[in-house]
Amino acid sequence: MTAAHVKWADALRRWLAEDDREVEADVRAFTEFDADDLDHAITQLRDLLFDGAATREVIRRAHALLGSDPDRALWMAHLATILAPRVWLGDAHMEAMIELEGDAFREYAAALLVVGSFARAADAARLARESYDVLGLSAKGASILDLIEGRILHELGRSNEGLAMVQRGSNMLLVFHEDKEAYVKGRTIEAALLFKGERYQEAMEVYVAMSEHAREEDDTELLAYVLQMVGRCRVKFGQFDEGRECIETAIRMFEDLGLFAEVPRVRKGLVEIAVARGRYNEAISELYKMHNAFLALHLPIIAALVELDVVDLLMVSGRTADISALCRKMLATFTEAGLRRNALMALAHIHSLARDGALESDDVQKVRAFLERLSGDPDAPFTASM
Repeated sequence: MTAAHVKWADALRRWLAEDDREVEADVRAFTEFDADDLDHAITQLRDLLFDGAATREVIRRAHALLGSDPDRALWMAHLATILAPRVWLGDAHMEAMIELEGDAFREYAAALLVVGSFARAADAARLARESYDVLGLSAKGASILDLIEGRILHELGRSNEGLAMVQRGSNMLLVFHEDKEAYVKGRTIEAALLFKGERYQEAMEVYVAMSEHAREEDDTELLAYVLQMVGRCRVKFGQFDEGRECIETAIRMFEDLGLFAEVPRVRKGLVEIAVARGRYNEAISELYKMHNAFLALHLPIIAALVELDVVDLLMVSGRTADISALCRKMLATFTEAGLRRNALMALAHIHSLARDGALESDDVQKVRAFLERLSGDPDAPFTASM
């Protein structure tokens, strides 16, 4: 047993007791241990693992941070997946241990979804499902997982399956588990998938119903989310002024709630309004606000995808002379942000083409597809002929 293992175990105890950010850095390093180190360190934690309370607290903290600091939420959820399988409550409490493990992997799937790692999120959701399947219909977590996994399936291109899964989860939460609040959140996810499927009128009808519930229950977070999506529906209907008012109000509400990870995503609606009105400079300005926010949230891949949206708009608006300088700056920014070498090679390829005046829209889309692929295959090599 090394001093490092003892130090880490003590740090985890202090962090769980005090939620100290300085101690948190020591705890976070644990998720980078190799398998042998994990097993050695875990032997120091029998007092924290015997009843599952410590692991449940890690899951709670991860969930609470999803909307404000997804990078922290991700490593906490990962830590929960390390701890949960090692909790031992005794033979008489086997179902509780299985449920805890399912909850840990469910929360890890949710965090991976938020940071855009969709293939890894699907793997985590599968592990959670394996635990819940043992418990059957009694596991409420399985219905919550339906909502998460449905969104993952949509992102992986299986939208119809995803929508059906979300609808199943929502109905189970209402009918079997009698949780109206979770049911309402499920319906808003359903509406989001309808929106992404361009079924705007159906989505709008669900959002209007959910906004009435949010006001009745004084649920500010739900109302902010619903309001921004109502705004985006209005934009699709050509009601730009009404849509902007909804979206800007939602941004202020998310900021007041401290849910800063939601703000750049909401700004997408303002970009859509500006583009629809032909105001490309305004759209680019909003995209840079999104880009800076995603970098601050330690989400460089998502920030890079936003920069590609800027490149697209420069091409559409005829400002091709500005693209080379933008690509050079983009390469420097993401090198400093610690983007992986293969992703930097993709951005360097765009820069090279732009510098030579040979960049085409298809080239940008190829790099976009490659960056999106990295969520499931982070070591994928980039080649210009892809």
